[in-house]
Amino acid sequence: MVSTVYPSTSSGLPQCTYFRSQVLYNAATGLYVLWANSVSCKASTCPNGECLDYAISTAPAPEGPFTFVKMARAADLTAGLGDFALFADDDGTGYIVLCNLINGAGPRDMYVFPLSSDYLKFEAQRVLLPGPKLVEAPSFFKRGPNYFILLGGCTCMGLYGGGVAALTAPHPLGPWTSVSSQIDPGCPMLKQSTCFEMGPGAICNPISQAQQNFVIEVPLVSGDTAFVWTGDKWQQSPDHMYDQQPQTWLPLVFDATTGNIQPFSYVGNFTLDVAV
Repeated sequence: MVSTVYPSTSSGLPQCTYFRSQVLYNAATGLYVLWANSVSCKASTCPNGECLDYAISTAPAPEGPFTFVKMARAADLTAGLGDFALFADDDGTGYIVLCNLINGAGPRDMYVFPLSSDYLKFEAQRVLLPGPKLVEAPSFFKRGPNYFILLGGCTCMGLYGGGVAALTAPHPLGPWTSVSSQIDPGCPMLKQSTCFEMGPGAICNPISQAQQNFVIEVPLVSGDTAFVWTGDKWQQSPDHMYDQQPQTWLPLVFDATTGNIQPFSYVGNFTLDVAV
């Protein structure tokens, strides 16, 4: 992939390549807070010439306009922080799960941090997650009393994805338990030694044929909430453009007894009776 530095003078954002952006609404401030990974920045456009791992902006409405506030890096962690996911708990407390210690296509650590009350910075406390280490592209959500973090297999934007691991906890800061490294059958994530060994092939051929992107919470007419897993089908765009990649969407199914996520099964199509 060729990195391009995109101008963003209208928002005040430094000139960087941005990816994997997420937004949280902060009820205390009445602002929508946007975080985005930032790489390949022009140092002269970053505050004090220091280009950090995440760019943060705020807006009064979800569609913007967003105005740049600051760049951020978690204290005591190395530069080059990777994919992340934001989560707001029922009490309004914000959290971030992020990837650290990226070393090429090798193992990396995943941490959970609480955010400040305005969602603009990391708090000092952090929790190291268990589970497989060749992971990125996390998602973070709550279902009933249980908190879930799903970790996508590291593929370096590789063809067909790399599996999904599931972790659960009674609180966003844990203790976290690694429940399964084979949520996406056909991809036993613990067998890989580098990200480049992720599917398809003898080691990994996931049902989703995609790398995890996000879990959408969908309110239903029945009063229940459906959870829809989404994944990016890298290198499968007809025009070979990364912003044109198709996606896989699958409904998550939860075990009625344990509450854990059941392994994916192929779904040609599904219907949700959505509350509007």
